[in-house]
Amino acid sequence: MIAVDSLKVKRARQGDADAFAALMQERKTDLYRMLYAYVRNQEDTLDIIHDGVYKAFLSIGKLKYPEYFNTWIIKIMMNTCRDHARRRRTRQQKENPYFEQSDLEQIPVEEVIEQDVISQLDLWHAMETLQEELKAIVLLKYYQDLTLVEIAEVLSMPVGTVKSRLHRALSLLKAQLKEGYHES
Repeated sequence: MIAVDSLKVKRARQGDADAFAALMQERKTDLYRMLYAYVRNQEDTLDIIHDGVYKAFLSIGKLKYPEYFNTWIIKIMMNTCRDHARRRRTRQQKENPYFEQSDLEQIPVEEVIEQDVISQLDLWHAMETLQEELKAIVLLKYYQDLTLVEIAEVLSMPVGTVKSRLHRALSLLKAQLKEGYHES
């Protein structure tokens, strides 16, 4: 993710909409990639970004330390993503109450954008088998290059929990990928 320009963040905190827009413009590609990898649906990703940017704009004045802007915006986006998933499950339950809970928790997989290497497809398939929280940790660590401390802050959990869940996620991915190679 792009380094934080403290002056822009300070101006944005003081109500400068142009500074806030510039900060979001600099991060739009990284945020889109992370959220798309999480929900795997272009329309949902754009909705989440729209809602998240709006929430961030409304609360930028509450950001205490400009150097934590990147962590702060990712936390807002991840929370918005969770809210979106919760609303989707509720809407699906109302539309068809005969779904089983496990069906509702699965995020629909759509065509992967520009994925032309089979190993990447295997990795994406393996990622889809992870629980939502484990997937979030892997994406934040390897897509956003956040430290374990930053991930703990974004997900509001202890660093030790992040470490153990990251280890579990990587073990599950490794086993899933190994299994895929043996089937070939």
